[in-house]
Amino acid sequence: MDFPHGKLSDIINSLIKGGLKIEFIHKFDKIFYKALPGIERDKNSWWYLLNYRNKVPLMFTLKAFLPHLYIYLFYDKLERGRSNEKRTRRRI
Repeated sequence: MDFPHGKLSDIINSLIKGGLKIEFIHKFDKIFYKALPGIERDKNSWWYLLNYRNKVPLMFTLKAFLPHLYIYLFYDKLERGRSNEKRTRRRI
């Protein structure tokens, strides 16, 4: 699947190679602006390729994070709740 910013597989592989963990990927057959000629707007102001509705994705979203940073921030948040105890920061 090719998007203006590159192939979806290249984008995903770059994130994985960079050490990110991908939590989800969602593809949509609609887009929020008129990106292509021949695209039609529906009553909810989304743009679709009418002949390819539910067949060709026009947009995607994904959620990715650095696992060690996520764990570090989670532990740091837990430790901020402790008032009199010595704080220790751990990187896992």
